Amino acid sequence: HALARLGPQPVTDEVIGVVNRKTDLVVFILWGKEARKKKKLIDPRHTIIESSHPSPQSARRGREPFLRSKPFSRANDALMSAGRELIDWTLGPC
Repeated sequence: HALARLGPQPVTDEVIGVVNRKTDLVVFILWGKEARKKKKLIDPRHTIIESSHPSPQSARRGREPFLRSKPFSRANDALMSAGRELIDWTLGPC
């Protein structure tokens, strides 16, 4: 399939475009350098949270900004400010 040879970028860009067109607030969490490049596709009326990637490799390299960025509480803060339902980020039983 031709799209498969292109990699995930066209699909990712299309999904971001569809979600970006939503009229209600959307919180986009962009983790890592490649994800942060997608910021240009997102309307600033939405909330954009950026940080380094949360991978163990990033943590070993001393990229602590992810640990301090608090993306989950920041996402819920944005949702609360917009009068939207908060997300329960806790993991259920495995």
